[in-house]
Amino acid sequence: RSTLFPYTTLFRSMRRTGDGWHKVNIQGEPLRIDDLSTRLTQVAAYRQTVCRVKASDYLLRRINGIEEPVVARAREAKSAMNVVATEMISGLHWADFETLVDLIFARTGWQRISRVGGTQADTDLVLEQPTTGETAFVQVKSKAGQAVLDDYIERFRRSGRYDRMFFVCHSPTGALSVDAATGVHLWVGDRLADAAVKAGLFDWLIERST
Repeated sequence: RSTLFPYTTLFRSMRRTGDGWHKVNIQGEPLRIDDLSTRLTQVAAYRQTVCRVKASDYLLRRINGIEEPVVARAREAKSAMNVVATEMISGLHWADFETLVDLIFARTGWQRISRVGGTQADTDLVLEQPTTGETAFVQVKSKAGQAVLDDYIERFRRSGRYDRMFFVCHSPTGALSVDAATGVHLWVGDRLADAAVKAGLFDWLIERST
C-alpha cells in the first residue's frame, strides 16, 4: 500500500538593498507606524512575503522626507489664519480681550473660580484644572513691557498659592521673556492667536472685529 502526500513548492522573492534595513527616512527622521497613513500601514496584514503597495507615491514621499502636498497647504492656511487672528486680537476692546482669554481657558478645560477683572490685586483670573487639581492665575494686559512681566512673575513666586501663571498680552512693548521661570507661561503674538484658533474662537473674533 502506498500513500501519496501532497506537496507545495515554495517560491521566494528577494530584493537587495543598498545598505541594509532602515526605519528612518532619507533625512534620518524616524518612520513610526502611528505617524503613517493607513493607506500604507494596511499592508501589514498581508501574510505573504511581497505585496504591491497601492499608495506608492505616498510611500516614496515619506521615504524621501517630502511633506504631503495637502498637509503643506493646510499648514500655509493655518499660518495665514493665525496672522489674521493676531491682527483681530490686537484690535479688540480691553473688555472683549479679557472675555476672549476667559473663553480660551474655559474651552481647554480650565474652570474659572474668580470673576473676570475687578479689583483683585495680583490677578485678573484665578483658574482650576479639575483633572489635575492645578490652580493658576492669569494676568491679562493689552500692552505691557518686560518690567511689568517681571513684576507679576515675582508676585507669582511670592504668593505660593498657585501652580501656574499665565501672562497674556496682545501688544507687548518690546520683546518679552520669562527666562527659566518655572510654571510661568507667556502668551503673546502668534502663541496667543494659535490658542484662540485651537479653541475654535476664530468666528468669535470675526464677529467682534466687524
